[in-house]
Amino acid sequence: MPVYTTPEEAELAFYEAFETANLADMARVWAESDDITCVHPMGNCLKGRALVMSGWREVFSSGTRLAFELTPIQQNINRDIAIHTLYENISLVGSNRPSTSMIATNIYQLINGSWQIILHHSSLMSVENDIDLDMYDEDDDEDTDFIEDTGLSALPKRVVH
Repeated sequence: MPVYTTPEEAELAFYEAFETANLADMARVWAESDDITCVHPMGNCLKGRALVMSGWREVFSSGTRLAFELTPIQQNINRDIAIHTLYENISLVGSNRPSTSMIATNIYQLINGSWQIILHHSSLMSVENDIDLDMYDEDDDEDTDFIEDTGLSALPKRVVH
């Protein structure tokens, strides 16, 4: 089993496996645990290694090849857990259709010296790519205190392929 020395290495391997529709490579980046979770856009919550891998087998069986352009939003890391939130701009390989924008959260855990993914959750984004803060406002200015500047302009985009 490969050793991913950083969460970023594991993330790159995850998206490379996704782009190449390689189930064996996808399985290597996921933790060997029944405590893993995967939620595909508009899909069910898949819990446990068997269901997560079955979900990837189904995704890859369509034969559709995807290309990803990733834009980090926020990365948090402590001793053995890393949380990455990012935009996934997804294109169909060989198509002129516009890319689809998703927002994803990937959580990695350091297990036996290797960073492994334990959660992937991807959702469709609104066309505006903005949060409507007014929907949280009920004449209480403290409602949006949790929202902070993500520094998007300072974080580089990453093309996987």
